[in-house]
Amino acid sequence: MTTAPRTLDPASSALLPVGDGVPALPAPAALLLDFGGVVVTTVPRVTWAQELAEAVVARAATLGARLDPAAVAESLRAGRTALSMWKNAASRRLAPRELAPTEIVGDFLLVDLPDPVRRTLALDAGELLATMATMVSEHHQRPGIDELLAECATRRLPLGIVSNAHSGRAHRAILADLGLDRFFGVQVYSDEVGIRKPHPGMIRLAAEGLGVAPPQAWYVGDTLDRDVVAGRRAGVGAVVITRDRRTDTPPFRIAEAPDLVLETPEGLIVPLRAALDSAVSERGAAGGPTRATAPGTEPSGGGPSAAAPPSAASAGAAPTPSRRGRPAVLLDHGGVITLSTPKPSRNEEVGALIVELSERIGHPIDLPTAARAVADGWERHRARKRARDGRALDVVGHDVIDAGVEA
Repeated sequence: MTTAPRTLDPASSALLPVGDGVPALPAPAALLLDFGGVVVTTVPRVTWAQELAEAVVARAATLGARLDPAAVAESLRAGRTALSMWKNAASRRLAPRELAPTEIVGDFLLVDLPDPVRRTLALDAGELLATMATMVSEHHQRPGIDELLAECATRRLPLGIVSNAHSGRAHRAILADLGLDRFFGVQVYSDEVGIRKPHPGMIRLAAEGLGVAPPQAWYVGDTLDRDVVAGRRAGVGAVVITRDRRTDTPPFRIAEAPDLVLETPEGLIVPLRAALDSAVSERGAAGGPTRATAPGTEPSGGGPSAAAPPSAASAGAAPTPSRRGRPAVLLDHGGVITLSTPKPSRNEEVGALIVELSERIGHPIDLPTAARAVADGWERHRARKRARDGRALDVVGHDVIDAGVEA
């Protein structure tokens, strides 16, 4: 393994070694990591299209549609290829948006299916993409990640994930299965925030969630066109690359260069220690505090999520007599399938999760404060719903009918 820094060949975007030493980097107050290529590496599964096609065929059967598994698998493969091309084109944009799950499924993966079936299956796009994430590839932890996360925990250095993803939910599940989710104070995924790298907003959201400014954070990724460019646009203190299968094949020439290129995340421990220890020595010599890390605590518990943006609705034409299909029954969930009753301890239980999160991001609060905030939040939410429902009745002009009166 080599940890020699590298730079870009200006003629080709290739990474070239520039010396045998480790460059001096500013001490970080937080570390932001990409998911694929940094925390994990992926190994393609050749049977993914057939397996996912079987799941699609089974779902379509519940709608009364009979699909050919081979044709569905071919649509999935073609859609994924086209999606890869779209991603490469999007990484050239200044502020790329992320596709909504319904767009990925309806406009790429299942575009060859009959229209009514395609549009209906796209309504379950989130579930389909979560399933697809683990079918397409095997996910294996990269060398040195355990040691790197332990080092950050020992030094109380806050950690975050910033990753383009079709399914942030699947990424969280993979981190939990590996036992790594407890280390991260924030996880920002493109499908949940509606933008994708190299948009700098994802890094800025993660930094804000950890209570630091982007220049106080290092961003560690594996691609030039998405990670290095995003880090530079966000103005992070340092951009580090851990080499993976996509590092040396950017889709087009990239002018921006990383500060450090490593073969694996294992090589990050030495420069991280050097930067933090140097900051301690400088502050000690100046007579200031010698603690080199940002406020925080050792990670524990589950990982939080970034707020999800509104998802794009699947647009469909109004049914015509020739396309009405079979009759259907539509059910509400709460009050029809299930009956819910208030849980007396809910404020304290949700408050405990907030306390845990506050400790991981370095701004601890006590349980009574968190529980009061939860109770106040519930009340504001109920008041907003009452106001919204009242406005809707005024606009639409519906009469309210008592449930016990026959219409």
